[in-house]
Amino acid sequence: MLIFAGCAAIVLNINKDNVVTLPGIASVWGLVVMVLIYSLGHVSAVTIAFASCKRFPWNQVPAYILVQVIGSTLASGSLRLIFNGKEDQFVGQSQQEQICKLWYLSS
Repeated sequence: MLIFAGCAAIVLNINKDNVVTLPGIASVWGLVVMVLIYSLGHVSAVTIAFASCKRFPWNQVPAYILVQVIGSTLASGSLRLIFNGKEDQFVGQSQQEQICKLWYLSS
């Protein structure tokens, strides 16, 4: 849910000419984290904190973290399938690549 909603806000912002804006993207990430902590309490850091306070069994921590990683990977893959655009519109490029593209586009 975290990766799906947060990355969807970024992709929508890129696809729709900055309609979401940076504060909107930050708000989406923050609200999703808040909802997950309040509703589930299973965010990895919270799971580890609960286990260290002996409020959650340590033998279940690896399974929870594994499922969270699988879920976030599937969320990223679904976003890739939903928003099928150019590959360069997705965040994840190095600064050098971005600078080269800006230089190329400006010339």
